[in-house]
Amino acid sequence: MFARVEESPWQFEKMGSRRSDELAAPFLSLREGIEFPLDYYTTAVLSGHWEPGAVEPCRRENISVDLKRRPVMPLRMRMERSLRRMGIPDRLARVLTLPLRLRADTSSKN
Repeated sequence: MFARVEESPWQFEKMGSRRSDELAAPFLSLREGIEFPLDYYTTAVLSGHWEPGAVEPCRRENISVDLKRRPVMPLRMRMERSLRRMGIPDRLARVLTLPLRLRADTSSKN
């Protein structure tokens, strides 16, 4: 009903939410402050990169992880995300992580 074969996971997130809004029957979900019935460890893929903490559990469960096709998220991107979650504006987060970006650019040319 919600998932469609032709949709990517990201399209499903967006379109599935819209489809759930159109239901006549109640659509149940969890609210903040209520204990989750399942432990949620981490998001596995974000912005086309594997979250570092998601790779090992996948491998442990024999789930194929092709790091050539989708690499692990670089330290710079992880730092920018952390800074943004702390309320640092995007532009400042990028400036603060510039040394990491420059170091990555230099090492990829060698």
